[in-house]
Amino acid sequence: MAALTLFFRKAYPKSALIEVDLKLELHPPGVTVLFGPSGSGKTTILRALAGLERSADCLIHFGPENWVNSKSGLFVPPQRRDRKHSRQVSSARIGFFRSLLHAGIRDSQSPA
Repeated sequence: MAALTLFFRKAYPKSALIEVDLKLELHPPGVTVLFGPSGSGKTTILRALAGLERSADCLIHFGPENWVNSKSGLFVPPQRRDRKHSRQVSSARIGFFRSLLHAGIRDSQSPA
């Protein structure tokens, strides 16, 4: 089991405000789904979790580690996150992203 905490807020010019305040316990090999209408920020949220999207207002904790804290200036790059994780936390993270990826693939193959 691993805990995920994500607070992310980003405003795009002439577009949507993406705001997420999420706290959940992940129980591998469970399935977690992220869904919403087009343009609601699903990809932005995944990019933030993956360390590819930055915001001036972001906080990400996964398991025992702090990955991002914009207030203190903390940012652990994606390539450095794997080295610090225990096997359990890495397994939970991989299961979480696989679940989201599979859900996205199934959704993209649904007839419109």
